[in-house]
Amino acid sequence: MNDFFSDITHEFTLPFTNPVLIFAVLLAIVLLAPILLKRFNVPSIIGLIVAGVIIGPFGLNLIDNNHPGVSMFSTIGLLYIMFIVGLELDLNEFVA
Repeated sequence: MNDFFSDITHEFTLPFTNPVLIFAVLLAIVLLAPILLKRFNVPSIIGLIVAGVIIGPFGLNLIDNNHPGVSMFSTIGLLYIMFIVGLELDLNEFVA
């Protein structure tokens, strides 16, 4: 029984290295950050970027940057942010 608890507590040490925990943390941030910051009239993209800084190595260091899954999630997140920014652009403003 002690082995079970030691294995469980080992999974929850910071920074997280378990891919399921990494995905759960990132999913919670992607779902909750825009909802919480909408109440303060802060754009959701800014909220996602700030949340990434907070959980990153210069913040709370919740996620191990050297884990291969983190690089995949960071690439997906970067593509998502670029997609959202592209949707927000108005091409009529660029025409001089």
